[in-house]
Amino acid sequence: MLGKLLLTAAVVLAAIHGSSAQVELLRVCEYQTMSISCPAGQQIDIVSALYGRTSAQFCNFAAGYSTDCRSTSSLAAVRTRCQGQPSCSVPVSNSVFGDPCDGTFKYLEVEFTCTGEEDVRDATNACKDRSTDTQYRYRWDLPKLTGNSFTFQVQANNDVHVALSPQAQHQSAMYEIVIGGWANTQSVIRRTPQGKHHATTSTRRVVSPTEYRAFWITWSSDGTIGVGRGGEAQPFMQWTDPDPLLIQYAGYTTGWGSSGLWRFCEACSADIVLTLDLSWSIPQNQFQLARDFMLEFIGCAALQGHGIRVGVILFNCSPWTYFDLGKYPLNSSGMQGAIHYMMYEGGETRTGVAIRYMKDTSKFRDGVRVPRAAVVFTDGQASDNYAYEAGEARAAGIDLYAVGVGFPPLIDQAGLQMITDHSDRVFDTTQACMAAQKIVDDLCG
Repeated sequence: MLGKLLLTAAVVLAAIHGSSAQVELLRVCEYQTMSISCPAGQQIDIVSALYGRTSAQFCNFAAGYSTDCRSTSSLAAVRTRCQGQPSCSVPVSNSVFGDPCDGTFKYLEVEFTCTGEEDVRDATNACKDRSTDTQYRYRWDLPKLTGNSFTFQVQANNDVHVALSPQAQHQSAMYEIVIGGWANTQSVIRRTPQGKHHATTSTRRVVSPTEYRAFWITWSSDGTIGVGRGGEAQPFMQWTDPDPLLIQYAGYTTGWGSSGLWRFCEACSADIVLTLDLSWSIPQNQFQLARDFMLEFIGCAALQGHGIRVGVILFNCSPWTYFDLGKYPLNSSGMQGAIHYMMYEGGETRTGVAIRYMKDTSKFRDGVRVPRAAVVFTDGQASDNYAYEAGEARAAGIDLYAVGVGFPPLIDQAGLQMITDHSDRVFDTTQACMAAQKIVDDLCG
């Protein structure tokens, strides 16, 4: 016998708002078959899978065996056979998973839940609650990432870990963000699990065992990864990878004596077009105030950590796209620089033409779940029928907001309200973050 069957099952009870969500752990030695089943009316949901060996405690460990052994196909192979099924069987064999460590007697370790009516209800909620144990085992049960940010809340003593990976599984080429490691004193960014620290910062008591704390992680095409606290616009930790990895999935875990309670709430994805009047009716000092408003707006805490894109349209007698939605990550150096170097133009004011141009040409994302908005910077006076065009834009599903800029005595508040159709959607140049919060509240609830 190469080894006798070792089968273990552990149940982790996560007391989340009174529910009894269960994560079950099965472990079976090589050359045997793992069987998974759920009660009648429920289906298997695979949380994580490992074929290989990371411990000397199980399945007849012997000298010379590796304990750093993982098949990269573990999760995909188990999900192919089991995901959504009431029961399944998985041969624990190199023929299924490949051989990640020749000469080592391996095992298959699977975490799963049985989904039923309670999980269907959970799927309809904006937030999902999850738990992790103390064993540093990533869960990969979140949907594929669709933007350039990931937000979460977590309650833990220490060692909160988030992985950003090309695949929904633990692998050597993935980013690992540790928040509150080393007894809740330090946070780091790595490019491989347990690897080199590319960014390190002191973060004493950044996580808490008694309350949920919110965090966000953003990434951009130039390889910059930023980690910040909920409600703060600037990251407390950042690193730029010169050879960026593809990021499509997020995993999460705790370890080193700490379990964790996690809350994942649906991020606010929205497209916002800033539409700025550069005509002669806007004095140059007012243009500078509008430009400063934009720079403050893109850095407001209310916008950070979401899937929000910002574009800019400029206009006088004719409109033009200064930069498209999605060209720059929100509040990136590229976006800040582009706004900073905008130039004053002068000319006639045709606000209605600009609003129509914004409606017809902006590269808004498709889908009812991506709200659309535009912020029009003008004095409320124009030589065309801007009220009609504003109504057409609103009818097309674009929420309109206005910022009064121009000679102060000549700013027409009634005209600005005709653009927005709401008095509480009109702002002055000192209210950038108030406007940002209002937009997020309106678009995302």
